[in-house]
Amino acid sequence: MKKLILFTLLFFTALSSFATERELSLTLTSNYVFRGVTQTADKAAVQANYQLSQNKDSGFYAGFFASNVSAGAEVDVFGGLKFKFGNSALEMDIGAIEYLYTDNKFKDFYHELYAGLQYEKSYIKYYFGEKEARYLDIGTGFTVLGSLDLLLHFGEVFNSTDNGNDFSISLQKEFSSVVLGATATYEDKTVDKKSKLFAFIKKSF
Repeated sequence: MKKLILFTLLFFTALSSFATERELSLTLTSNYVFRGVTQTADKAAVQANYQLSQNKDSGFYAGFFASNVSAGAEVDVFGGLKFKFGNSALEMDIGAIEYLYTDNKFKDFYHELYAGLQYEKSYIKYYFGEKEARYLDIGTGFTVLGSLDLLLHFGEVFNSTDNGNDFSISLQKEFSSVVLGATATYEDKTVDKKSKLFAFIKKSF
């Protein structure tokens, strides 16, 4: 754990020296749903995300994500590399995420590697986790009714104990640096096969 923290601090220090993009966002959501499953027992969450990027659309990037969960807080550390194929809109993204939790004083953590392709508002990303866990994430987006963003997502998890799918549809509206949205999700991974509906507001700085 100490090695991870030291490596993260060194990586951020090196990246910050030549990063041209810095983004901080704060989100208030009525439910924190991750891959179709609530992380807050269907209660509200306050979330923060900070990212440094070498360039706007390409290069190295790294960041933190934090949110309250049903027991304590979750802190994720991520970093990766994005690059375009020539002058096309096709972009590749490779990186890693560490999921840390305060309920065990950060003693245990879970990590994933990922690789994905994105073309404009459509993407496909594959996550390689511990214990042979795999997750496929596919999504696309459209502009509807003139200025609303409609986002569609399908996910499938593959491992020895937890196979299943999740789906979501999100409708969002941006007002300057503030995004208002609502999301409906459904998952068939758990026994209850639950659907969720929640709203959120996000402010970028």
